[in-house]
Amino acid sequence: MVALDLVHASNARLRELGPGLVALFVGGTSGIGEFTLKAFVKHTISPKVYIIGRSAPAAERIIAECDAINKDGKVEFLKADVTELKEVDRVCREIEKKEKRINLLVQTQGNLTLDGRNESLEGIDRKFTLNYYSRIRFITNLRPLLSNAASSPPHFSRTLSILGAGGEGALNLSDLDLKSSFSGRRCANHTITMNSLMTDQFATREPGIAFVHSYPSVVKTAIARNLPWWARAVVRVLMPVFSLFTVGAEETGERQLFVATS
Repeated sequence: MVALDLVHASNARLRELGPGLVALFVGGTSGIGEFTLKAFVKHTISPKVYIIGRSAPAAERIIAECDAINKDGKVEFLKADVTELKEVDRVCREIEKKEKRINLLVQTQGNLTLDGRNESLEGIDRKFTLNYYSRIRFITNLRPLLSNAASSPPHFSRTLSILGAGGEGALNLSDLDLKSSFSGRRCANHTITMNSLMTDQFATREPGIAFVHSYPSVVKTAIARNLPWWARAVVRVLMPVFSLFTVGAEETGERQLFVATS
């Protein structure tokens, strides 16, 4: 793990890129996305930030906290349920009307659940969509804006997908979307592996844009809120043990910003 003082030094140099960087945080209304967003606001000059998520109250809180961190920044909430690809397309069109470039795209959308396959009206499992399909769709849709950022000063264009880099495994090529063989473990394996393949392929096709897939380590967030009551109880009992290995909120934000921008 990179020394924290080096992380802070690298992040502090973001100010050298000048004012007006545009960033988009998908899943930024809680957890790792929120932590990384706040680190970005802290280390940049007059940033323009979009939060995409479902919770307006959470977004309002984050916007107020970001204003206290950097009064010259502008943070805007765009409500969308990105378990539906049509919603991803809709919110991307909205962004395209507002911006000509995007300097940073950070994606953390996801949830922790013990439920089985839960298909949307589009016929795709919602967890699979959050972890993979929505992420590749955002990059594909916003690729022209990312390319514009790469080709114009300060020539800074980055994307970060935070999931489970390093946990890749074999794919079931006869059932890639797990329509017939779904399980939580298989879904995690497929989406983690697909994220790594996705970033590798985009990096080959767009050399001016940095594409990164990261694993944030164990971080204390509210991601367990969708678990059944007994599973949440187990998490609470084990939390003192987990806390020995978890990375704090502020450090997580700093480290993920470093991964995205260094």
